[in-house]
Amino acid sequence: MLNLALSQFHKACELLRTKGVSYVLKNRLLLPFHTCRHAIVYRDLAGVRPVDDQLAARGAAMVELTAETADAYEACHASRSRCYGMKRYIRKGYNGFALVKEGLIIGEIWFGVDGTVVRRDLRLMQIELGPADVYIFDMFLARSHRGQGLAIPFLGAVMHALARKGFARIISYYDLTNTPALWTHRVNGFRNLYQFQVHRVYTLRYAGTRIPADPAVPAESWADRAPERATERVGT
Repeated sequence: MLNLALSQFHKACELLRTKGVSYVLKNRLLLPFHTCRHAIVYRDLAGVRPVDDQLAARGAAMVELTAETADAYEACHASRSRCYGMKRYIRKGYNGFALVKEGLIIGEIWFGVDGTVVRRDLRLMQIELGPADVYIFDMFLARSHRGQGLAIPFLGAVMHALARKGFARIISYYDLTNTPALWTHRVNGFRNLYQFQVHRVYTLRYAGTRIPADPAVPAESWADRAPERATERVGT
């Protein structure tokens, strides 16, 4: 509970510094009730190839975050709020992957499996995991490193790492208003399962509505459509 409170406090401070008082008042305090629509997506992991060379070319590397390794990076996080959030996730039993550049954590992706980790998202958005499925969530990239072509290969590296752990399919979701997140997932081959409309009161989410969606993602090459733009707002 303490880590959650500290994480939210520092997140508010970071928003004030980066977005300003008017943004915080309008989008966090004066707009308590709002509705958002998420795309629930999946990616089969057969044939996923390593992309570590793409991260290395940008001076970055991926490391796995566990209870044993997270402490070593506690003082090396680009975001103070995310540092407390990382502690909270580890205590809940989640594992994750960190994107590290120049000794600093600049990105995170977390994962869990049904039966060992129960996350409210699964119940809220009616996500059902099979025995070989893995759920990834809370993709983050530090604002100072967005727009550098890191988000797409980072997610690709996570996909390859999870495939090596024996998982056959990834389930994830993103907000439909987050265009960079859409690009990041589609370039990495994710396809739609369905959409889910979620209602919020401040940061608290409650039951929404499942909306059928076309499971087919357009077949054309998304890589031909300037995917570098996808890193600009991932993690907001």
